[in-house]
Amino acid sequence: MISIPSKEFEFVKKKFGGHYARVGIEPPQDFESREFGFGWEDKIDYRHKAFSNASELKNFFVTQTPLYASYSTAHYRFPAAKPMEKKQPLAWDLVFDLDAPTRPAQHVHDSVFCSFCFDLVKGDALRLVEEFLEKDFGFTKNDVSINFSGSKGLHVHVNSRTAKELTQDARKQLLDCVRGPSPDAVLREEKNSAALGPSEASRGWGGKIHSHCRKFLENATLEQLRGFGLRSDTAKRIIDLRKNALAKLDEGNWSAVAGLEKIWAKLVPQAISEHSVNVDRSVTFDAARLIRIPETLHGDSALAARKIPASKLSNFNPLRDAVAFTSRDTIKIKSEIPLEIEYAGETQSVKQGVNELREGLALLLLCKAKAVLA
Repeated sequence: MISIPSKEFEFVKKKFGGHYARVGIEPPQDFESREFGFGWEDKIDYRHKAFSNASELKNFFVTQTPLYASYSTAHYRFPAAKPMEKKQPLAWDLVFDLDAPTRPAQHVHDSVFCSFCFDLVKGDALRLVEEFLEKDFGFTKNDVSINFSGSKGLHVHVNSRTAKELTQDARKQLLDCVRGPSPDAVLREEKNSAALGPSEASRGWGGKIHSHCRKFLENATLEQLRGFGLRSDTAKRIIDLRKNALAKLDEGNWSAVAGLEKIWAKLVPQAISEHSVNVDRSVTFDAARLIRIPETLHGDSALAARKIPASKLSNFNPLRDAVAFTSRDTIKIKSEIPLEIEYAGETQSVKQGVNELREGLALLLLCKAKAVLA
């Protein structure tokens, strides 16, 4: 949530109202049974709101013009009732909220829009859909929909009856699964000192870890093995006995050759880190949480919470594909920062001080509190 001055706040609010008057609002699926929440100064200033028809919903957006609009993942008999216990839940969507890690790998962070951070989120979303929802949990491509949050994250919705019927405990198990196991729980020592672990036949996390480690061992050079702190003779012996070590690994024996334990001590945590997914657990686990309404505007960016076909997620660029204000009309602003930015398919230069910019980019900088009206 970004705080902007009152003059700019009212200006942005007026622009949002004009947008909703022009394009309307696409009602979420089964919106009559959902609770809605709206924000102007905070992301949710007001909740326990319900709508009985699409016209009433659109009229609210045009006349009240929220800068943030969310709805419940749960369905209720009485969605406007309060306290929560009086709503009488009917079903509960399975939704995953993905955002950039709090402290991602070292990089030059862009405070207007960081493509590095967003690429991390896209990677998480692709792994969640392909490796977990489809491969491990058995959902189909038709069950899954994705939308941009409007700011810097992604929301993955699983739209199936089976998903809606999952208990809170089952959802916790799903969350534990996408987070990954503890590295200490992957291998177990037997009395004969053999380390047993996932085999070629393993599925789920066992299969991911086995595949990751096998691929390394299959292609490792002497220099790479020595990088794990192995002596030259030990590393050479592993390479000489590689074929046998791989065969034993496929059977679940992870200690066929002395020295492998040092490799697995680093590779197993690496495999878990590379395949795990960073999700906001509370959105999936807590039925009372609200999530962004797809295709609505976000008050921190003036971008739309676009729906994204899974096949197009890899190439999705919010500054191109989620631009809601496409008019070539201009707005005069005073920017706090100089920047060069790809916006709406064009490279645009902004100098520190007064600029006359296309409407969408000007609104982005106003919402980010990087500029004021000139």
